[in-house]
Amino acid sequence: MHPSLRPGRALIPRDVRQRRLLVDAVILGIAAAACAWVFNLLLGFVSVSLLEGLVGYRPPGLPSEGGVAAELVGPQGLWLIPLVTTAGGLLVGLITPPASLRRPRDTARTRRFVPSTASAERCAGGSHP
Repeated sequence: MHPSLRPGRALIPRDVRQRRLLVDAVILGIAAAACAWVFNLLLGFVSVSLLEGLVGYRPPGLPSEGGVAAELVGPQGLWLIPLVTTAGGLLVGLITPPASLRRPRDTARTRRFVPSTASAERCAGGSHP
């Protein structure tokens, strides 16, 4: 049995690097959960405000979750749905930076894992150069 897994030992590692890694993992997990919660909250807000408020469309839901099994369409009909979704796509396109302004990836790190052609031929049983 590993010494750190013996009964009576503390669950917090004594090594500084391992403790730092544990703290970083916990902080990252909390941040990811908070971001997912905010994303879900904003998604519901946009769905209610744009689809139900502006268009008057309520998609069908599960009765066990408090929804209605039938969809409800407002007085405008369904023709506003493509306009609202297109406007949302244009908005996302405007707030997303273009690819020319993004920082280029470091390809030197990724090239190190790609085998050269000569070594690939050797592995495949081909002739040596």
